[in-house]
Amino acid sequence: MGMVELVKSVIHSMLAYSFHIYAWPASLIKALDGCIRNFIWSGDTKTRKIVTTAWKSLCTPIKDGGLGHRSIKLLNQAAILRLSWVMISSDQEWAVFCWQRFSNGRTPSTRYFKSAIWHVIKANWNMVMHNSLWLMGDGTKVNFWKDNWIGDALVDLLNIPLSLQSALVAKVSDFVLNTLWTIPRVIAEAYPNVVEDIIQIHTSSRHDKLVWQGTSDGSLSLKAAFDYIKHVEAERG
Repeated sequence: MGMVELVKSVIHSMLAYSFHIYAWPASLIKALDGCIRNFIWSGDTKTRKIVTTAWKSLCTPIKDGGLGHRSIKLLNQAAILRLSWVMISSDQEWAVFCWQRFSNGRTPSTRYFKSAIWHVIKANWNMVMHNSLWLMGDGTKVNFWKDNWIGDALVDLLNIPLSLQSALVAKVSDFVLNTLWTIPRVIAEAYPNVVEDIIQIHTSSRHDKLVWQGTSDGSLSLKAAFDYIKHVEAERG
C-alpha cells in the first residue's frame, strides 16, 4: 500500500497538468502503466514480478477489492473530456478565443488547424453534446435544429436527412418574438407533439447555459468525467 500511495501522491500529481491539456499517445500510456505496475509490485520500475491478480482488477476502488489505483489511461481521457466540455460550455476568455479560432458559430470547423489541443477537443465533441442539454435563456447560442434543448435534437425528432443539416443554422431566438413562440405552420401541423414540448419551454433574458446531464449541479467535474469514461469502457468490455 505504501507503493500505491507514492504513485497517487507523486506520479499522478506530476501527470495532472499535462493530462488536463494533452492526450498522451497510447504507446506512452502503456509504457508508463508498465513502470507503475512494476514499481508497485517490486519497488523498481524496471523489474517485473509474476503476479496472480489482473492489473485491471486492482485498478478498482478498495471497497470493490482493488488497490484504489486509478488507470492513467482513463485519467487522461477523463481530463480531456472535461477540457472539451469546459471549452464548449464556458464563456471564459480562453474558451471564447478557442471558439473564435476553431469553430464556425457554435459548431467545430472542418478546417485543419496546427494545434496541440484542438484535435482532441474536436474528437470529444459528439460525446460532450450527446451528454449535455441546453438550459434555455435568450436562445441566441442554441441552434434550433441541431442542439439538444428539449431532450433530443429536432433533426432527430423530425427525421431530417443528414445531407440537409449543414444548412440549418437558425437559432432558437429566431423563432421567438416578444417571448412568444413563432413555430412555422408546416411543422406545427406535421409534428404537433413536438411543438407541444417546445411551447412548454420559456425563454428569458438570461444567457443560455449548457449543462452536463446526470450531475446535481450541471457541471462536469474531473471525478464525474472519470466515472463516465470508466462506465463507457466497462460497456465496451
